[in-house]
This record gives sequence, structure tokens and C-alpha cells, in this order.
Amino acid sequence: MARRKAAATQSFDLVISNMPVHIERKNIRRAWLRVKADGSVQVSAPYTMSTKKLNEFVSSHTGWIEQQQLKQQARRAHTAQWLEGEKLSLWGVNYPIRWREALDDSSSISFEHGEIVMTLTESGSSHDDTGLAIRTELIDSLLKAECTRQLDEFRDNAERLVGHQASHYSLRKMKTRWGSCTHKTRRIRLNYQLALYEPRFLWYVLIHELCHIEVPNHGPAFYALMDRVLPSWKEARRELRRLSSDSLL
Repeated sequence: MARRKAAATQSFDLVISNMPVHIERKNIRRAWLRVKADGSVQVSAPYTMSTKKLNEFVSSHTGWIEQQQLKQQARRAHTAQWLEGEKLSLWGVNYPIRWREALDDSSSISFEHGEIVMTLTESGSSHDDTGLAIRTELIDSLLKAECTRQLDEFRDNAERLVGHQASHYSLRKMKTRWGSCTHKTRRIRLNYQLALYEPRFLWYVLIHELCHIEVPNHGPAFYALMDRVLPSWKEARRELRRLSSDSLL
């Protein structure tokens, strides 16, 4: 008996909930949703699934899609070239990067009218390792400045809520932690890459580290304190871990 020839995949694009979505209709039983490494959205759907049902399917998963796009953004941040047209997630919102020619010998970065503006010298705009190093340093300086600003807004209220004050705060780029606290000296260190995500995650990490001033370990007393001070901390930890695999809190 001759085998039935498989039907060809039907591919087309739709805009659903203000998002461009690539649709592929296939000989499958149920629809599948995927957010690719570049943040684009792709749906594999049965031939029998109507456009209306496709819209409903994608619209019902917009929250998950946004979370995955932020997660992919964070991953790309480790390999990004920071070229003009790329996007940077700042406090959970993606902003395009625009280049501007420097009029002197110094490079700088600023946030202007919904864009990340890099003012670059010839070296900074080059596509070699030197140019990438300059642009990465600028991005890091922006994230650190933004994290410093937000920490200044949060600090007094957080310390009042927990009932403890840190002796010193420092911001640095960490590979495996969002924050740390030295119990004896009450010194707190925070990862300024938290500026990639919504401000509520910085608030959660700040509360976490301030609680370590009272309880240095992660025993029952610590989690009881977290439950009292920030009842939603488990949800914040779960979401932050879902956004980035780097979190150890």
C-alpha cells in the first residue's frame, strides 16, 4: 500500500496582541507556542485551528511570552554586541539602542526619549573586541547608575520595614548571585544587573539581604522573618529564577 504523502507546512505571519507571531500549520494534534532565542514568537498549530482560535491561544499566553522574552534578553546580554538597533531591557522594558558620533575623545551613554543613546568615538563604534569592550563598559555603567538610583529610592523604606540598617551598600556585577550580606559588618552587596528586570525584584533582593543582618543563614528563623516582612517573597523568588538561571537566592 502506498504511503499517504504528508501535507506541506503552511507558514504565515500574524500580529496578535500587538506582537508579531509566526504561524506554522502542521499535521499535529495540538498547538505549541515557542519564544525563540531572539525573542520572536512562533506557533505550531493543527491545520484545523482557525485564525480566531490562534488569536485566543496566543492572547491567553501573553504573560508567559513576555516573561520568556525578558529571560532571552537577559541571556543575550551576555553575548550582545550592543550594536545600533539591538535592544536593552531596562527595568523590564525593552529599549532600542541608538548610536551617536562623539564630538570629542570620550564615549558616553544616556537614556533619552525611550532610547538608549550611545555617544561613541571611532574606537567605540568599531566591530572589533576593543569596540565591544567600550560598549559593554557603557552598558554596565548605565545599569549600575540605574540600580544606584532605584536603591536610593528603596533603601530607607526597606530598612524601616525590616528593622535593620546596613552599614554599607555596594553594587557590582556578579555571575552567580543577586546579592550578599556580611552579617558581622552589615555590609550588603547587590548585583546591578537587577536593573534588567522589574524594580520589584530589586526590592525583593534588598529585603532578603537586610533580613540576613538579623539571621545570617537560611534556616527556619530566616524564612519566618521573610514571611512576616515580605509575604510575597516566594513568588518574587520563583519569577526571578524563571527569568534568569543565575539566581541563587
